Amino acid sequence: MPVRIGGLLMLLTSASLVARVARADELKWGTYLGGADDDRLYAVDVDVDGNIYVTGSTRSATGVTKAAHKPAPEGTDALLAKFAPTGELLWATCFGGPGEDHAFAVAVRGDSVVIGGRTASSSGIAVDSKFQGAKDPAPEDDGFVAQFTDDGALEWATYIGGDRLDFVNAFAVGEQGELFVVGRSGLGPEIAGLDSHQPEFGGGVDGYVLVLDETGARSWGTWYGGSGFEEVRAVARRGDTLYVGGHTSSATGIATPGAFQPTYDDAIDLFVAAFDVDGARHWGSYFGSAGAETEAAIVAHPDGGVVLAGIGSKPGLATDGTAPVGEADVILARFDDTGARVWSTYFGGPEDDYPRHLAVDPTGGLVLVGITNSAAGIASPDAFKPALGGDRDAFVAGFGADAAHLWGTYFGGEVVDDAGSVVVTHDRLLLVGRTDSTAGIATPAAHQDVHAGTSDGFLAVFGRLAPLGGPCVAADACASGLCSDGVCCDTACGGSDDGDCQACSVAAGGAADGTCGPRAPGPCRPAASECDVEEACDGVGLVCPADLFQDDGTACADGLCSRGACIPSGETAEPTSTATTGPDSDSGTGGQPVPTTGEPPTGTASTAGESSGSDELTDSSGGSQTEDAGCGCSATSTPGLLVLGLLVPRRRRRRSGVQ
Repeated sequence: MPVRIGGLLMLLTSASLVARVARADELKWGTYLGGADDDRLYAVDVDVDGNIYVTGSTRSATGVTKAAHKPAPEGTDALLAKFAPTGELLWATCFGGPGEDHAFAVAVRGDSVVIGGRTASSSGIAVDSKFQGAKDPAPEDDGFVAQFTDDGALEWATYIGGDRLDFVNAFAVGEQGELFVVGRSGLGPEIAGLDSHQPEFGGGVDGYVLVLDETGARSWGTWYGGSGFEEVRAVARRGDTLYVGGHTSSATGIATPGAFQPTYDDAIDLFVAAFDVDGARHWGSYFGSAGAETEAAIVAHPDGGVVLAGIGSKPGLATDGTAPVGEADVILARFDDTGARVWSTYFGGPEDDYPRHLAVDPTGGLVLVGITNSAAGIASPDAFKPALGGDRDAFVAGFGADAAHLWGTYFGGEVVDDAGSVVVTHDRLLLVGRTDSTAGIATPAAHQDVHAGTSDGFLAVFGRLAPLGGPCVAADACASGLCSDGVCCDTACGGSDDGDCQACSVAAGGAADGTCGPRAPGPCRPAASECDVEEACDGVGLVCPADLFQDDGTACADGLCSRGACIPSGETAEPTSTATTGPDSDSGTGGQPVPTTGEPPTGTASTAGESSGSDELTDSSGGSQTEDAGCGCSATSTPGLLVLGLLVPRRRRRRSGVQ
């Protein structure tokens, strides 16, 4: 049962602006996922049907798996679970061997789901591997990638690792279904080919990008790093561009000439780089100051380029003049498609704040999740959870595309809660992580509404009302309560007019999505017949002009036009005007022809010279009467002709809004 809440509201004073920003408006449901031991979730993804895949690790022998490939862990195993959109656990499985195994990344690609992480197991991992079928003999962990069907059956799995501690950290999926894998590794695996951006291992520990096809075979790969230590922590794709981000201690092998920051600064710097999807690097830049900048999360910006998030402990990196408030704050920076910095800002409170993941919502806003023990500087006044609940909470914060901080909330209970990652759709925000808290997480009647072990994983699903300009099919999906032209609108655009020249979306001819205004010049009421006239908007007025007909007497296929109808030759009345006002005119007659008789019809009171509202008069034999009331207009007898005004169909509105 959904729990209605105040919402993740915005730090804005204008009520009209509040409606323009997407926010989480209700906790639709939340659940623990864990047994009697230690369990956690690191990553989440959704498929086209809204099913939810979560991954992490478990030590619990019972209470976690369901209809599983592997029903129980050996020590600590990786965990993969699938939930229905409504919260029902469909299946959950362990994956791993006799060592310790953790999954940090998950991605849906087609009818399959892929997980990746690190493993200490020398058996129980590689199945039908086409890349690395055995663990490196060094005692350190190797990375792994494993692909399952959407029903939870294992399709293939491979190691990725050399002689150091090796991780798979993140995935991106290409348009052709290729899997972009990033992480860190020591010398050993055949990551890079001779034609790679960096075919040779740089030294120490290097970051890497590895591309696997649907069977798990290598398509291409490259090392990324210098003589020091590198780790690629995140990857994002937009179109034909692939972005990677991480941290480094190397003075070479990272940045390109002319980049925003072409030289290494100090200690550990963040870095960001752009490749094409075939492996050629476009640019790379350091991003650091006098302190150590670590971690990294990235997301492709909807307007081009990439946004990087990391930990910043020293001032000097923000374009807006902000500085770290605590020992460690989040630093956010956007780079354009050439690698130039567009903006950067700090975010956080008086204690420690760490980023975990970045996402873009469908309207272009940024959503950041992480962990914090700051009691201030995180939440909006009317947030879902406005105060820190325990020693450490997860947090979710929203930013505009221009880096303006719009809203924020804590999430967690009375002890320790960590965020893993977030997915944002047009109507949901999905957050996963781990928690030691026994309250503040699960909703009643959830899959698991009671904390079961030392640490449990959690999945929280928030509903979101779309902002102005956001896509909609019904009014209840919009923060404004109005849906028109397929977007959430600021007014009841169009009303119920037969024809209008208003639009609330660019697609419908408006100036902007979400703001109702004059539609661009163009037809608003098409001609209903060859004797009708097409009316057009002029780009200024809000109402479609009155419906007009062709001049009476204009030639048409069967004869001549008369009052908007094509009448066979010999039966059409003589032209009486140069333009005849149609049914939607403001003539005061409801669009019906004005009779010219001076006598009212039976049962109708009228004075001489006034319109009776009838189209024409007939005598007792059914013949037409023709009279001139002295008004300068006349009608000619048309034997057998019915009421012409009734022959002209009324046009409906060009489109309808949903309020």
